[in-house]
Amino acid sequence: MAAIVDKNICPHDHLCPLIKICPVGAISQGTDGYPVIDEILCIECGACIRKCPMKAMKFKEINVVTSKYNQKMEQMKIAVPTRGGNVDAHFGHCESYTIYTVENNEIITKETLASPQGCGCKSDIANKLQVMGVTLMLAGNLGDGAKIKLNNSNITVVRGCDGLAEDVVKAYLEGRIADSGISCKSHDEHHECHHDNHPTEN
Repeated sequence: MAAIVDKNICPHDHLCPLIKICPVGAISQGTDGYPVIDEILCIECGACIRKCPMKAMKFKEINVVTSKYNQKMEQMKIAVPTRGGNVDAHFGHCESYTIYTVENNEIITKETLASPQGCGCKSDIANKLQVMGVTLMLAGNLGDGAKIKLNNSNITVVRGCDGLAEDVVKAYLEGRIADSGISCKSHDEHHECHHDNHPTEN
């Protein structure tokens, strides 16, 4: 269930700060000043509800037992393409994938999945991550082809991440990271040259 705004609380007289907070760009602002939530894009992460300064955001249904939001916040898995503990700028050639298990908005465990030989975007990494229960990837750069594969495996992708992997995960959970909306066009357009020059690079 996507979030909704309580119009009795929202002042709707200023630029809504939640537009920048939403990690998947699901929030826009209507002509009447109220925030508008795209139910298709919304991943029900709860960032807008936690960060709304007026506490005007809520879910359509509040059911502690069955709410999809509560289930996600109780436990979810986040994958980060990493190299040396940092977010790798190149998804397809990362050293490994660090998988963080989150419960009640806190990191409780992490595990490492070795990167497949060659380019990740041509491998079955999306399926492997899906089998592991991953539903979100926080990445640096990746092409549209890789994003589509991940999305088809029910993995939401947030691009433009940088820094220590664990810090990036924490920033996302605090609602401080949003998808850059930028794909690695050079990777899509010049795909073969990366593999020819680095045939064994992960």
